[in-house]
Amino acid sequence: MKHCKPLWLGTVLSLAITGCSNSGAPGTGDGGGTPQPPGSSAACDPAGASMPASPATGESREGLVCSIFIPSPLDPEEQIAFTVFEPLTLDGGERYPLVLEGHGFSASRQTNDQGVAIPGLSAPIGPLREAGYGIISIDQAGHGDTGGTIRVMDPDQEGLFLLEILDWLETNLDWYAIGPDADAGEDNMLLGAIGPSYGGGYQYLIHAIDPKKRLDALVPQITWNDLSYSLNPGGVIKALWDITLFSVGQQAGGGGNFDPFVNETLTNGLLNNRIDEFGQDFFRYHSIGYFCDGVPVATNGGPGTAPMFPPAAPTAINVLMFQGMRDTLFNFNDAWRTYECLNNRGGDVRLLSYQGGHNSLQVVPDPGALLNETDGALNFDCADINADLATVAWFDEHLKGIPGAADAVLNGTEVCISLAPGDALFANDVIAGTQGTAFAVPATPFLAGVNLVGVPVALHTAPAGGTVLAGVPRIEVELSDPLGVIQDPDNVIVFIGTGRTRGPLGNWELADNQVQPLRGLGRHEVNLPGIGERLAEGDQAGLMLYGLHEQFVATGGVNAANPVLGAVSLAGDAWLPLTND
Repeated sequence: MKHCKPLWLGTVLSLAITGCSNSGAPGTGDGGGTPQPPGSSAACDPAGASMPASPATGESREGLVCSIFIPSPLDPEEQIAFTVFEPLTLDGGERYPLVLEGHGFSASRQTNDQGVAIPGLSAPIGPLREAGYGIISIDQAGHGDTGGTIRVMDPDQEGLFLLEILDWLETNLDWYAIGPDADAGEDNMLLGAIGPSYGGGYQYLIHAIDPKKRLDALVPQITWNDLSYSLNPGGVIKALWDITLFSVGQQAGGGGNFDPFVNETLTNGLLNNRIDEFGQDFFRYHSIGYFCDGVPVATNGGPGTAPMFPPAAPTAINVLMFQGMRDTLFNFNDAWRTYECLNNRGGDVRLLSYQGGHNSLQVVPDPGALLNETDGALNFDCADINADLATVAWFDEHLKGIPGAADAVLNGTEVCISLAPGDALFANDVIAGTQGTAFAVPATPFLAGVNLVGVPVALHTAPAGGTVLAGVPRIEVELSDPLGVIQDPDNVIVFIGTGRTRGPLGNWELADNQVQPLRGLGRHEVNLPGIGERLAEGDQAGLMLYGLHEQFVATGGVNAANPVLGAVSLAGDAWLPLTND
């Protein structure tokens, strides 16, 4: 059965973006194949089991688009589906780099290269084929024509499926390029990967578990570092996003393709207002952060289970990552944490951002983007650096070996933090945590579990010439009960974000729509979500304190499982990532 849903974890845009698969029924192998020129004998295998041989040396033909179906390594009765896009023209005797393409959550693989191109979000299959790359577009487990359930990039299922595809490519394609690989210690296939969100998660997964280290260059966009942080920051379920994704996962595949453990974890989590230790292990293990941090987990799907792969540190890899500054599902910190992990391992690692992302359809309301940056929700450039053009250039340098190809587009940029459409901060690193400018936070009272309107705490006024606020803020604060009447101090939940004023009216707003939950009275030392804002002279910046927030409305202080309402006070220290640009 073909699975196609308009809402997906990769972009949360529309059907035009998700690219509903037009693949044939399993086993037909029609895959929307490219028509062949008169007299050509090459054709896709009707059974979807093999690819035709390359032309003889000195001859050429139009590249084919063939869907392939191979048995699952976990259940031979199930299949793994993917589509092989040969370069637009296949010349006999020539070798071509390969690029994997992964879809967003609840979508499916591409079977033609004529889909609507959304810069920065849709994978640029057409331009890559034109540039002489072969593309492998994959149906992930529980999606499209691939069997299994959706276990959200489980190394022990999705990971094994992905390695099976790489093994098949090595054995069955006779035209892929081979080159030196310092990471692998020997020559192997020249292989890249692209895709947003769920289509970014699979890239890090392959790199973490592939014993042959076949990946050479990645371009992940708007994806996660640690799902336990993304879905449950500060021990508070990100209710609006989790409910949305749970609903979509229930519908994927025409009737609940989520693994039963995922269903149980999300259902119980929303009912009980916390994800249990088994769910935390599960989501943590399904993340590059597990491998980066080297901290083991005990289970992978409930009692009696165990992870197959230890948390071995990732090796060197070339990564061009993009993240959405206003993305409230996978915020800037997700990319920053992965950047911190990979940047010093010997590869070429760049971190860029844009305004678009999972905020693009306003599933989680983003009033700031509507009021102040009317084109921001669909902006996928960092200043004038276009993600699609950068992707092709990245592979030209790191797969084809063309010196300087990436820098010709990226202008040598290592970090680019988008401030607004057409405006960005270029830097060599991210100002994060206590690297920022320190401020004392005065004792500020507000109501837990009640107010959706933020209480501002002014800390900085932009001087003449303005200031740039770009990076990862930090707070080290005490959340207290000044009246001494709260009966359940462990379940007090409040929300803290970076705030700013804008323009002559001086109204406070939440910077980039980002908030961090704090659960429980007492000491909290935590980084806030990264932000990027340009402050004009006289604009103020500081903190915004909320007792309730729309992104967490079902799991804040008024949740049914642990309702806690009352007066609280916050005081301590904060660090803001301020720079003069």
